[in-house]
Amino acid sequence: LLRSAPPLERLTDELAPPFAGDERTHGVATLKAQSRCAFRGFAESRLDTDRLERPVPGFNERERGELIHHALEHIWSALHDSAALLSIARDDEDRLLADSIARALARASLVRDPGLRWRIRERDRMHGVLCKWLDVERQRQPFEVERLEQGVHVARHAGLEFKVRIDRMDRLADGARVLIDYKTGMATADWRGERPDNPQLPIYALLQPEDLVAVAYGRVNAAECSFIAEAERPAIFRPRGQKSPLEGRPDLAALIEVWSQRIESLAADFAAGRAAVAPTVRACKTCHLQGLCRVPAALEEAVGPHD
Repeated sequence: LLRSAPPLERLTDELAPPFAGDERTHGVATLKAQSRCAFRGFAESRLDTDRLERPVPGFNERERGELIHHALEHIWSALHDSAALLSIARDDEDRLLADSIARALARASLVRDPGLRWRIRERDRMHGVLCKWLDVERQRQPFEVERLEQGVHVARHAGLEFKVRIDRMDRLADGARVLIDYKTGMATADWRGERPDNPQLPIYALLQPEDLVAVAYGRVNAAECSFIAEAERPAIFRPRGQKSPLEGRPDLAALIEVWSQRIESLAADFAAGRAAVAPTVRACKTCHLQGLCRVPAALEEAVGPHD
């Protein structure tokens, strides 16, 4: 049988059909997945694979993030700048927070209302988190909030369109601008390197590069409130802050040029249908495609023989 067996042919199947004109991207999520692993970008954006949300009591993680976003949008629509934040009385701040939280909860409950008990618990949690966040904002150099979540923008790379929504743009006293995206979970400087874990901030910067001196995640959660930034000036976000490494470039404008090349390359690979299973070091830890992917998840390596 062995002698008469036909020879085996090896086929490397890692190239999908090129992106078609009637297909749609998933915005920043498409390039984020493509950067982490080309197969993941193909599977999530073109095969529409998705993780089922696990039912939880109360508001889930995504909804809690949206609640913070909506509340902050109302807060800064009322305050407008750092001078108003520094001068607001404690009672007035409490009323502003209460009103912003109530509006956010009412908006979320129109989609899914977990009940009065969970709305009260979320109200109290949000009040504590937002108080901490405003204390962080008080340490900043003077600024004015220039734009707040003004609809959907379209980023165009390698002939494809990616819909994005920028949380906030601030203008400093000298006219320089700072781009901020809120994160309510864990957040790190994950936009760096040739294959960034999350190219979100670079994509936003490419849309609004004029006078830009810093891009930052605003980490807003109960564990820690802080800015995680790429900034060409010290002290933008805190009195004894430092200029960030900028990946060795002299200023943010030069780094944005590098980001442009990286994003174009990622978008071109996605458009060409490149779908090799080639994850970055941490990509498998957050992947849900084990049913499709033939590479074991990195998390499985930690499972012992008695687990």
